[in-house]
Amino acid sequence: MANKAISKPIAKEYFLLGSLAGNLATSVATRLVKLGILAASRIFTAHRNPESRAAFTSLGIHLSGDSSS
Repeated sequence: MANKAISKPIAKEYFLLGSLAGNLATSVATRLVKLGILAASRIFTAHRNPESRAAFTSLGIHLSGDSSS
């Protein structure tokens, strides 16, 4: 019988998520916050699109000035 690797989750207080613009980034960040997996204060992103910026801001996710920052 093969040994099974035991993984230890990263403590939320040490985990930060940074993302760039895109539908996948938006979906992942939104689900993480809504499911309570990661606090919005631990996520950082950049978006030029005003609608995307509004969606992230409404969740409390940190935004930089634009995606070149």
